[in-house]
Amino acid sequence: DGLPDNLVGSILRTRDGALWIGAHTGLARFDGRNFSQPAKGLGPCEGILNLHQSQDGAIWYCAPGLRGVYRFDGQTLFRLGAEEGLSNDVVYDIAETSDGTLWFGTDGGISSFDGTTILNYTVEDGLGGGWVRDIFVDSDDVIWCANGLGVSRFDPRGIVHYSNRDGLHNLEGGVVPVSVIEPDSEDGFWLGTSWADVYRTDSKKFQHIGPPQPSQSLNRSLILNVRQIHRADGGKVWFGTQDGIYAFAGGQLVRVLQRTYVMALCSDAQGDLWYGHGWAGPGLSRYDPKTGDSATFNAAEGLSLDQVWSVERSPDRGLWIG
Repeated sequence: DGLPDNLVGSILRTRDGALWIGAHTGLARFDGRNFSQPAKGLGPCEGILNLHQSQDGAIWYCAPGLRGVYRFDGQTLFRLGAEEGLSNDVVYDIAETSDGTLWFGTDGGISSFDGTTILNYTVEDGLGGGWVRDIFVDSDDVIWCANGLGVSRFDPRGIVHYSNRDGLHNLEGGVVPVSVIEPDSEDGFWLGTSWADVYRTDSKKFQHIGPPQPSQSLNRSLILNVRQIHRADGGKVWFGTQDGIYAFAGGQLVRVLQRTYVMALCSDAQGDLWYGHGWAGPGLSRYDPKTGDSATFNAAEGLSLDQVWSVERSPDRGLWIG
């Protein structure tokens, strides 16, 4: 049908209504009728896992396997990497502040680019960990960076890092790797961690939230590795973990569906949850929280591959599945 291949890692809906698809071997655009590959032959565009449209309309993309971050303006491809001044060639995430400055989370810290100048911020500047996996820009243009040693807050006054000394710690008191950041409905944030459950913060204090445990012993029976956080219509928050799907209820995380790793998660207009397990298969699944009904769709129903890595709701009440 015009896709570079059937392994899709990222989907972006741009302001003109088109879909941009980051696939394993290229970048594609879908206008509602046809697929095209406008950047084909201009430069590297393999394994794309992150897409961003900047304020000037350009498409930026990155992948851990690519050297740097790339900008496509519809005609030409422009690269920024370590040779041009980025903190590292391995780029994981792209974000933008209201003034049009772009921010890149890399294996060496965080870098900013205002169209002319690159500035880098690393552990020497107060950043908590050497790598930044996820960036979130809040309504005040404050930048939040998830890294291997906690979470860092960056604004014009400088960098403040939050870690185990601030209450963001595991049961043994050690540092917590933060993998995903999601705003809540009360001007705070949800922080998903690798093997330390979930934290909620208003940037003044951190509240640990985990599943119910049989005792308060350090030998907990279940510690969550959180891979997805999804805030549905109405504000309910869902978490995709190595143990299935959890919901926040009664001050703790409550498992609503036990499954293996949930790598993709979203909800539709009816409130049903749609999820995928990445490499674990077995396709795209639907779960109705109201009735408990569930179903799975795979190659037998027309899915091109049973490994679902991304799922996104479309304005016409349908779903796009990577």
